[in-house]
Amino acid sequence: MTTLRDAAAKLEEMIVNLAPDRRPESIWNAFRRFASVPVESDAEERVDHAGQLLFVEWGPSVRDADSSGEPEFWVDLVRQIPLVGQDGGFVDLEQIHATIVFGPTEELESLGADVIFSEQTSSTADAFFAEVESSSVWNALSGSHSIVRVTVYQERAE
Repeated sequence: MTTLRDAAAKLEEMIVNLAPDRRPESIWNAFRRFASVPVESDAEERVDHAGQLLFVEWGPSVRDADSSGEPEFWVDLVRQIPLVGQDGGFVDLEQIHATIVFGPTEELESLGADVIFSEQTSSTADAFFAEVESSSVWNALSGSHSIVRVTVYQERAE
């Protein structure tokens, strides 16, 4: 278990422990495990576990290009947690990200940009993971593409 305040730190810790090689598929496996870690609120809002959403978004980007100005390709693994007030009404969404940035390759660029949401595939996390692992983005996660950086962060969704 972790608190909402420490969720990104928990994901980072899991990546360090479960993916010391920093290979994309090891990071993916750490994210898979993180998706099932119970998260409790440490504020007035409560976590709505039933409304949790997982998604993987990917695409090429010049906006986040490294200092050389070269384009990059990113894969963002996201766990989105809805927060509800004391009355049970929706308050906000908290997102915990693990963004893997690769150097550009023709294979990665051919994937374009897209997103897979857990609510599109099924109500179960396992069905979502199976969908991602059978998708074109899995090439980025299971291939031998070089990682430029991995960034773990947390934000309130806007």
